[in-house]
Order: sequence, then structure tokens, then C-alpha cells
Amino acid sequence: MPKESSIENVFGKGLGEEGKKAVLGQVKEYFGDQKIEELEDKEREKSETEKEIIALVNKETNKLLEKYGLPPFDVPEKNVHVLDEEEWEKTEENIDHEAYFMASSQHIGICGSEINLIFAERCLHEMIHFKSYAALQVQEGQNCKKEDEEVSLYRLGLEAYKRRGEEVYFNNLNEGLTEELTRKFISSLKEHPLFRKDFEETAETEKQYKKRYPHFFNSDTYCAKVVEFSNSEKVVRVGEFSQDNQRKVLNILIDKICQKNKDNELKNREKVFDMFARAMFTGNLLPLGRLIDKTFGKGTFRRIGELDNDVEKQKTFVKKL
Repeated sequence: MPKESSIENVFGKGLGEEGKKAVLGQVKEYFGDQKIEELEDKEREKSETEKEIIALVNKETNKLLEKYGLPPFDVPEKNVHVLDEEEWEKTEENIDHEAYFMASSQHIGICGSEINLIFAERCLHEMIHFKSYAALQVQEGQNCKKEDEEVSLYRLGLEAYKRRGEEVYFNNLNEGLTEELTRKFISSLKEHPLFRKDFEETAETEKQYKKRYPHFFNSDTYCAKVVEFSNSEKVVRVGEFSQDNQRKVLNILIDKICQKNKDNELKNREKVFDMFARAMFTGNLLPLGRLIDKTFGKGTFRRIGELDNDVEKQKTFVKKL
């Protein structure tokens, strides 16, 4: 039976089966309905190419689910809402991001791009979040029987929230891992007919503009293209992989695990990376936590999570392991 939403479970003090069913039923309605009030009169129709990209991203993310022993889960096209850049910039909560996933209303919002590769990168990152393990929590002290009970995230991938959602742990690892998976996918698209031209134009743009704009071109630049507007103005549009510090924390930690386990099978970097990814998609953090504590000492996994609100301190801590 196909999944009816991305939410796997609901937790809360005093939560019975009736309350759980009510919350899951509400999320199921959101998943199917997709009447997002804040996006009314803002989102636009998707192009045929964007629809193709959404279908491709669904296919590729389902391969990840299969790899980690999970059934496929298709995110319907209608659950991906695309806004033009002008409308996106008017939406205050989106101003610092080009895309987002909202678990509570089961939708992805994306700032559209005339460059296929950039649209694909944004879509893939958020769809990985959409297909990661997710659970909700109901605030303590409520009777948990009404459909309109206030709920918040309890888990999303590696992210773990304290009761009442006041603190979050492992958000940095979660974002770093999501973008590393996105990076691997983008690198595999060089010969795909939808993206071949973008890669060719990126190489040509770098050749032409790197000396003039060196800050545009680095190891995280996956796309660069000269865009000409109707008034003959030209700009260089650049796509860069995000979550730089978060990815550094993740990669330093993986390298440290491999170094400390060089006499066993965990010296294999891809195997360790897969342990993080498996935890993100299945929701089972215990094997990952045990590995980190066994490698570096009891309490290390928890301490990494406690430093989540300061990524620089977290990075320094991981470097010293």
C-alpha cells in the first residue's frame, strides 16, 4: 500500500491510538489536499521540463530508499510548489533559502530557475528531506484526541527534537548529509539530456569569467551560466552546493571514524557514509550512536548533538576527536 504521507509516527504524553490516528489523518489530508494558504496567488504552473525533473528526482530518491531497505515513496508533483523569483522574494520566511520542505503541510516550496541543473539541485535536496524518516510530537498536557491538537516535529532524518520542540540535535549532520547526497546526484547528471547543455555552458562560463570573478568558481560551484535579460543586461548565474560548514563537520567525523577503525571494515569510507544515510532514512539512530561512542568514548554522540547551535564549536570538537 502506498504511503499516505511522510510521517511515520506520532509521540506525546498520554497519546493513545485514537489521538495518533487523528494526527496522522490530518497529515494525510494535508498530503493529498495541498491547499497552501501562504502560497495562494503566488505559485505558478510548472513547465513540462520542471515536471520531468520532479519525476527524475522521485526516481533517484526512490533508489536511495531501496538501497537502505525501504519501499518507494513518490512525492506527487502537486506537492512541489514553484514560485518565480519575484514572488519568492516577497515571501519573508523564504528570503534566506531557495527551497524548503514543510513536514507539517507536506509540501516543498522552490524558487524557480531558468537553469535546469539549479532547479534539480533545489528539488533533490528538499525531496531527500521529504523522504527521510519523520515523526511528530504532540505537546504534553493536551488530551491528544482532537484533530486540531498542536503538533511539532519530533524527528526528521538525523534531526532529533526535545519534547515541545524547544531544542534540536544533529541538524548540522542532517543538512550536511542531505547536501552530500545531493552533490553525488548532481555529479551523475553530466550526460543526461536535460542537463548536458548546462554542464557545457558551465565549463565555458568558467573559462571566460574565472579571472574576472574568481569568487564565483570554487569546488562547490556546480553550475554557472550567463543569463541575458530583455534589456540586454547580462549576469552570471551561479549554483553552489550549500551547507559548507555542516558538510565539513560530517566529512571530518566520517574521516575520523575511518582513521580510528583502520584495522576493521569501518576503514571503508563509503561504508561509514552509508551508516549515516541509513540512519537518516530509517530513523534508527542507535547503530550510529553506538559506533561513535565506541570509537571516541561514551557520550561523544550526545555531545556532538548538544553543540548543534554553534557549528564552529561543533567542527572544532569533531576535529579534536
